[in-house]
This record gives sequence, C-alpha cells and structure tokens, in this order.
Amino acid sequence: MAPEWFSLVSQKLFLAEQLIDRCEHTAQPLQEAQLQGSIELIARARQTLLSLVAQLYQHRQVQPENLPELLAWLEPAVPEYHELTELSQALDGWWLQLDALIQHQQRPPQKKKQVSDENIIAISVQTGPDRTKSALLAIISAMKSYVKTLEARHAEW
Repeated sequence: MAPEWFSLVSQKLFLAEQLIDRCEHTAQPLQEAQLQGSIELIARARQTLLSLVAQLYQHRQVQPENLPELLAWLEPAVPEYHELTELSQALDGWWLQLDALIQHQQRPPQKKKQVSDENIIAISVQTGPDRTKSALLAIISAMKSYVKTLEARHAEW
C-alpha cells in the first residue's frame, strides 16, 4: 500500500514543479494562479506525506490533517516521530517556510498605501514569505529528499 502513497507525494511535487517552471512565461494573472496552485500542491504533498507515514506504520485508516494528529498515532521510538518534529521546528527549514506560504495565501492581500508628499521617502518592501521560483523549488527539493529517505528506510520491509 505504501508505494502508492510514495507515488502520490511524488506526483504532487512534480505537478507543483511544472507550474513553477511555467510561471515566468505567462501573463501576470496566470502567473499568480500558477504560483498559488503550486503552493497548494506542495501543501497537499505535505499532507499526503503525513498519510504516507501513517501507512508505513500500519495505520491504514488514518489520514492525519496535521503533524500533531500524526504524532498522536506514532510511537516516539520511530525515527519519523523525531525527524518530523525537528523539521517542523527548524526555523530555516522547509516545513515552516511552507507553513508561512500557506498562511500568507489564506489571508486577503494587504491594502497598499497611497503615495503622497508626506510618505514619499518611505521604502515599500513586500511583506510575506519568499514566493520566488528558487525558494519554492528548494522546498520541493527538500521534500523529495525526505521522501527518498523514507522510501529507502522502509524499502527493506
């Protein structure tokens, strides 16, 4: 059963990659749609990864919505328990970067201030997580690497 889950995670990451690669070659509204779509696919890949880990430990009916829900099903002795906990807490890691992207996408865009003589020297910096092609591809690459680690570890069984 687990090979199908590995394939599903890989498929979602592959599709996200395809959308990201096409972002540069399209008009602005379509770029935004592709960018948001790729972030959603990456988020679904992570959620599918949680289900994959549950499957690896014989929790066939479990499809956790989030990491705490998965951890409630796992024994602390399994390596994924500690790995996923560490991944979710690493300040510069892909897990928190993806959390920030998801949170950013779930909020309406901030209103832009009007430029006037009083605020002309203000520097406008776009706030929010890094949504560049390189940042998204780095998240995908890190996720692929973790999935390969899982696959190698559990291939023996």
